[in-house]
Amino acid sequence: MVISPVAEAATALRNVLTRSPGRFATPEALAALESGWKASYASANSNEEDIKVEDREALCSGLCRVLAALPSDQWTASLSALATPTVECLEAALQKAEELAGKGAE
Repeated sequence: MVISPVAEAATALRNVLTRSPGRFATPEALAALESGWKASYASANSNEEDIKVEDREALCSGLCRVLAALPSDQWTASLSALATPTVECLEAALQKAEELAGKGAE
Protein backbone atom coordinates (compact mmCIF):
# COMPACT_ATOMS: atom_id res chain seq x y z
CA MET A 1 0.00 0.00 0.00
CA VAL A 2 1.44 3.35 -1.06
CA ILE A 3 0.75 6.35 1.13
CA SER A 4 0.81 9.68 -0.65
CA PRO A 5 2.76 12.67 0.65
CA VAL A 6 -0.55 14.52 1.02
CA ALA A 7 -1.93 11.74 3.23
CA GLU A 8 1.23 11.76 5.35
CA ALA A 9 1.07 15.55 5.69
CA ALA A 10 -2.62 15.48 6.63
CA THR A 11 -1.99 12.82 9.26
CA ALA A 12 1.01 14.71 10.66
CA LEU A 13 -0.94 17.97 10.85
CA ARG A 14 -3.83 16.18 12.54
CA ASN A 15 -1.44 14.76 15.12
CA VAL A 16 0.18 18.14 15.81
CA LEU A 17 -3.18 19.89 16.10
CA THR A 18 -4.59 17.16 18.32
CA ARG A 19 -1.63 17.21 20.70
CA SER A 20 -1.36 21.00 21.04
CA PRO A 21 -4.69 22.56 20.06
CA GLY A 22 -4.21 25.62 22.26
CA ARG A 23 -1.09 26.65 20.33
CA PHE A 24 -3.21 27.03 17.21
CA ALA A 25 -6.05 28.99 18.82
CA THR A 26 -4.54 32.35 17.86
CA PRO A 27 -6.08 34.54 15.14
CA GLU A 28 -3.02 34.11 12.93
CA ALA A 29 -2.95 30.34 13.26
CA LEU A 30 -6.70 30.08 12.77
CA ALA A 31 -6.46 32.15 9.58
CA ALA A 32 -3.72 29.88 8.25
CA LEU A 33 -5.70 26.75 9.16
CA GLU A 34 -8.82 28.16 7.52
CA SER A 35 -6.87 28.93 4.37
CA GLY A 36 -5.42 25.42 4.31
CA TRP A 37 -8.85 23.89 4.91
CA LYS A 38 -10.32 25.84 1.99
CA ALA A 39 -7.39 24.85 -0.20
CA SER A 40 -8.01 21.18 0.61
CA TYR A 41 -11.33 21.52 -1.18
CA ALA A 42 -9.97 23.33 -4.22
CA SER A 43 -8.84 20.07 -5.82
CA ALA A 44 -12.19 18.40 -5.21
CA ASN A 45 -14.09 21.30 -6.72
CA SER A 46 -11.81 21.33 -9.77
CA ASN A 47 -12.21 17.55 -10.24
CA GLU A 48 -8.48 16.98 -9.75
CA GLU A 49 -8.94 15.02 -6.51
CA ASP A 50 -5.40 15.72 -5.29
CA ILE A 51 -6.62 15.54 -1.71
CA LYS A 52 -8.72 12.52 -0.87
CA VAL A 53 -11.70 12.50 1.46
CA GLU A 54 -9.72 10.51 4.04
CA ASP A 55 -7.07 13.23 4.10
CA ARG A 56 -9.69 15.93 4.65
CA GLU A 57 -11.14 13.79 7.44
CA ALA A 58 -7.74 13.74 9.12
CA LEU A 59 -7.44 17.52 8.77
CA CYS A 60 -10.96 18.03 10.07
CA SER A 61 -10.23 15.90 13.11
CA GLY A 62 -7.29 18.09 14.06
CA LEU A 63 -9.16 21.30 13.27
CA CYS A 64 -12.04 20.24 15.50
CA ARG A 65 -9.61 19.83 18.40
CA VAL A 66 -8.40 23.38 17.85
CA LEU A 67 -11.95 24.70 17.63
CA ALA A 68 -12.83 22.94 20.87
CA ALA A 69 -9.95 24.79 22.54
CA LEU A 70 -11.47 28.15 21.58
CA PRO A 71 -13.77 30.10 23.88
CA SER A 72 -17.38 29.08 23.26
CA ASP A 73 -18.29 32.52 21.89
CA GLN A 74 -15.98 31.83 18.93
CA TRP A 75 -17.42 28.42 18.06
CA THR A 76 -20.22 29.59 15.76
CA ALA A 77 -17.98 31.59 13.43
CA SER A 78 -15.29 28.90 13.48
CA LEU A 79 -17.71 26.07 12.75
CA SER A 80 -19.19 28.12 9.93
CA ALA A 81 -15.72 28.57 8.42
CA LEU A 82 -15.17 24.81 8.75
CA ALA A 83 -18.52 23.91 7.17
CA THR A 84 -18.54 26.39 4.27
CA PRO A 85 -16.05 24.58 1.98
CA THR A 86 -17.83 21.28 2.64
CA VAL A 87 -21.21 22.77 1.73
CA GLU A 88 -19.76 24.40 -1.39
CA CYS A 89 -18.26 21.07 -2.45
CA LEU A 90 -21.60 19.33 -1.93
CA GLU A 91 -23.35 22.03 -3.95
CA ALA A 92 -20.85 21.53 -6.80
CA ALA A 93 -21.37 17.76 -6.66
CA LEU A 94 -25.14 18.21 -6.71
CA GLN A 95 -24.91 20.54 -9.71
CA LYS A 96 -22.71 18.03 -11.54
CA ALA A 97 -25.14 15.22 -10.72
CA GLU A 98 -28.07 17.29 -12.01
CA GLU A 99 -26.15 18.02 -15.23
CA LEU A 100 -25.40 14.33 -15.71
CA ALA A 101 -29.00 13.38 -14.97
CA GLY A 102 -30.18 15.97 -17.52
CA LYS A 103 -27.88 14.52 -20.18
CA GLY A 104 -29.16 11.03 -19.43
CA ALA A 105 -32.78 12.10 -19.87
CA GLU A 106 -32.13 13.44 -23.37
